[in-house]
Amino acid sequence: MQPPLSPMPPRRSGSSNLFAVFAHLGCFFFPILVPLVIYLLTKDEPGEQFAAGNARESLNFQITLCIAGMVCGILIFAVIGLVLLPLLGLYGGVCIIIAAIKAANGQIWRYPLTLRLIK
Repeated sequence: MQPPLSPMPPRRSGSSNLFAVFAHLGCFFFPILVPLVIYLLTKDEPGEQFAAGNARESLNFQITLCIAGMVCGILIFAVIGLVLLPLLGLYGGVCIIIAAIKAANGQIWRYPLTLRLIK
């Protein structure tokens, strides 16, 4: 005798998943603007909490990268910024791709080393 099947979690709409993935990948083109617009469009919608959560994470990460980029820009005068700035770009690109893959699989990925300014 087989055990009873557990109930399936509710499926998200296709647009919610698309918004979630685009909130991350759109940062390659418009870093803060894309997640901000998606967050503002989805934060109060009942069925779009998945997209809003991903957009919020992406927005927090982009703000953190912007602050870190400014610090690296200042440190260019101390030469260390010349090393840190490309590493920051590489780190940002890898994290964005990981987050987009997780969003496509239905998960919200919390970016490491990120200031959580938008709650």
